[in-house]
Amino acid sequence: MGSDCKSCHQLPLNNYTSIPQYLRGNRWVLTGYRVNYSVTQCLFSIFQCSNEFFNIWTHLAGFFVFAVLFLSDVLVKLPYEGADWSDYAIVTATLSTFAFCMLCSTGFHVFNSHSRNCYSVWLAVDVSGVAIGALGCYLLGVYYGFYCYPFWRSVYAVMVGLMCLIVLAAQVYDALSQTHNTLRSVFLFCSLGAVSVIPTTHWICLENGLESSLVRLLLPKVFIMYFLLLLAVVIYLSKFPERFFPGKFDFFGHSHNLWHLMVVIALCYWHRVGLEIVHIMLHSKCNHVKLQ
Repeated sequence: MGSDCKSCHQLPLNNYTSIPQYLRGNRWVLTGYRVNYSVTQCLFSIFQCSNEFFNIWTHLAGFFVFAVLFLSDVLVKLPYEGADWSDYAIVTATLSTFAFCMLCSTGFHVFNSHSRNCYSVWLAVDVSGVAIGALGCYLLGVYYGFYCYPFWRSVYAVMVGLMCLIVLAAQVYDALSQTHNTLRSVFLFCSLGAVSVIPTTHWICLENGLESSLVRLLLPKVFIMYFLLLLAVVIYLSKFPERFFPGKFDFFGHSHNLWHLMVVIALCYWHRVGLEIVHIMLHSKCNHVKLQ
């Protein structure tokens, strides 16, 4: 697959054996590396075939997807649901964090070939985007999951905000000090996701467990979100499929490409679930809680 792109090479591309150590993140991707590009060359390489091309465009396209979803939500869907200012604020904040995550990732993959220092700065930006994107996922879930329980909504909002801030600070420090470790980074973000079991379990208890039609409706959707993110992490760590076919997926279809796609799919799915919860909460007006 890698050899099919030779006609696209307008800027110099390098093999794995000739790139600096900081760019050696995947030894099964053998070709297509950009090294020591100027800022102008980095920007021009957005349109050039390289092993970063699909990484750039999946999340650049993801940014525009979330921008369109924002316009659709605030101009059509939320007015139709009779939403108030707080609903607009939460949906806007959530989609803004998703879009911010996409832009941070895009920036990293555009400029990581400039220099070692530029790589570190943009890596800090990238991991910041991931932490902010995770906060957006929590924001939507906590606000509407505990829509009828304002005290617990506040408790979990503060808890999640502090956790995201701690993870963000740790990741940015590692990136800027050039001590970033992929496994440690994945562990931190997975831990941040795993903690969601606490508010999820509490929400199930507050809603009277599986006897609640609301729980039976929404819990499978939460599990699907967990599955999508877990699958993304497994693909990212396993380096599938290039581990089994070195050099065959250098330009398109390697694990980081798939990781990017899975993240966009997961965030779009969570947004759709969020709108479903918005509809339920705005129309039920917490009547199910008053009857308990």
